Amino acid sequence: MIPILERITGTDHEPEETPVTTPPPRSRSSAVPWWLGVPGLDPAVPPPADRDLAARIAALACAQHVHGPAATAGAVWAKSPAQKYLEWLLKAGGDLDAWVRRYALRRACDDAGVIGAEGILEAAGHAADFVLGKRR
Repeated sequence: MIPILERITGTDHEPEETPVTTPPPRSRSSAVPWWLGVPGLDPAVPPPADRDLAARIAALACAQHVHGPAATAGAVWAKSPAQKYLEWLLKAGGDLDAWVRRYALRRACDDAGVIGAEGILEAAGHAADFVLGKRR
């Protein structure tokens, strides 16, 4: 005589004996970069002609990526991360320097988990100097 469970499921295993696989937890990272579509950070999207506006967009996007939604709140920090990033970006001497600084800041923000949020501007500065051939 065939047990009822085998007749229904086509197996003679008890449910407790059947191995269950659990999918791996979702990673916080995704295949879509956080800077995709951000003017001045995404190489496919040209920055605004106004360098000040491009710097503001980049500073805000980078700060929110690393520090979260409170990145622009001056009350949380003496000076918000977005403001610090903006001031560094605005020190660019020309269009090429501005582009390199935005790129360097984006790359440093990509590596924030490794270098730490407090080391972003220093890492971005080193990267920008390297690209522009400057020595510190």
